Amino acid sequence: MRHISSILATCVLAAASLSCQAESGPPAPRDGPTASPAASAAPTAKTTIGAQVVPDSMDLAAHDPAADGHAPGARRKEITVPVFTVDREYRSMTGPLESMQVRLTDTPELLWLTGYRAVMVGEDGTTPMPQDYMCHSNLDLDPTKHQQRFANQRVSDGRLFTLSQGQLQIDFPPGFGMPIWSDEDLNLTAQVLNLNPGGDPVKVRHKITIEYVRDADLKQPMKPLVSAGVYGMKLVKGDSGYMGLEHPDPQKHGPGCLPGKAASRSEYSDPQGQIFTGHWVVEPGTEENHTRITPMLNIAYDTTVHYIAVHLHPFAERVELRDLTTKETLFESDVQPLDGRIGIERVDYYSSEKGIPLTTQHEYELVSFYNNTTDKQQDSMAVLYMYTLDKTFDHDRVIREGQQAGVQKVADPKAGA
Repeated sequence: MRHISSILATCVLAAASLSCQAESGPPAPRDGPTASPAASAAPTAKTTIGAQVVPDSMDLAAHDPAADGHAPGARRKEITVPVFTVDREYRSMTGPLESMQVRLTDTPELLWLTGYRAVMVGEDGTTPMPQDYMCHSNLDLDPTKHQQRFANQRVSDGRLFTLSQGQLQIDFPPGFGMPIWSDEDLNLTAQVLNLNPGGDPVKVRHKITIEYVRDADLKQPMKPLVSAGVYGMKLVKGDSGYMGLEHPDPQKHGPGCLPGKAASRSEYSDPQGQIFTGHWVVEPGTEENHTRITPMLNIAYDTTVHYIAVHLHPFAERVELRDLTTKETLFESDVQPLDGRIGIERVDYYSSEKGIPLTTQHEYELVSFYNNTTDKQQDSMAVLYMYTLDKTFDHDRVIREGQQAGVQKVADPKAGA
């Protein structure tokens, strides 16, 4: 069990790395809330390639990534994970898993991550396979070592990207990226899932593409993003349902998260002796769960969020990001289940150059909606991976201190302008 002081920056890493999809059926129809003016000004991306299923007819070998709206001049590192044999049902957190170390290059220089893609392919590394076998793909860095290289940058929780059923690709808006030194050690984790067992065993692999731009090739400076994972919680033991708050005010902090049951050992405690979980059981029927996420956002200054990736389990109907202070829904992600099979086909995500304003003066919450249409318990999660503008990033200082640390000198992007 972990204490609140350590989980606000790291809990989402453990939760997401363990997350897969649970048994599901089509969600019941529902009427969604009316979008707020803020949400209308920065619309949800509902039909872009990052949220689509890779069609069975798609020729990955012939596919042109440039057609997907990738960053101009972007370079790509492709990684094909070793073969997994799927020969039985694999429910949440039970499928074969592979973890491997990755470096983008061996020559140290400043890079900007602009996108991430993960698809299921066959043993040959090219034949498309149904995304039913996709549990998740995570790309992490060591936050302590990263902070040594970016001493002035806002602290990262270590998670760079997570993709799972329903969203197989992330592309940041034009001109935005996450800074990283090319020789940083990254950890790539991939896990498979099988909620539709039957037939002969199949061999599948994750095909991963990491997209990046060299700082030395830039004509214009990039806008730096920093990631923050916010996640729904359930109260396992305690009274208030407000993690870390000694005197919660429902008018200010919103409803507390519901009492529930953990679906795994991912449990966390706070100074008040309460115990929470980010991976919980959904009973048959509908569920609406509220979680105050202001501490997880860790907003040190007014900023904007420019990309939101979504992780949910089957039976989810939608998840919302709400401003508790203004009572507005800032972002809403709806879920489309796989047709005739257990799983998620698509989740809506957010991408915008304008961005959604976030301020230190407001409180925020995550609200998840599940509808368990079976007669047995199912497991669930609700996570938003939010990429906000980092106002602490100092390009010249990063280059200077990187050189002082013995990193090879890199060209100033202004030199090529």
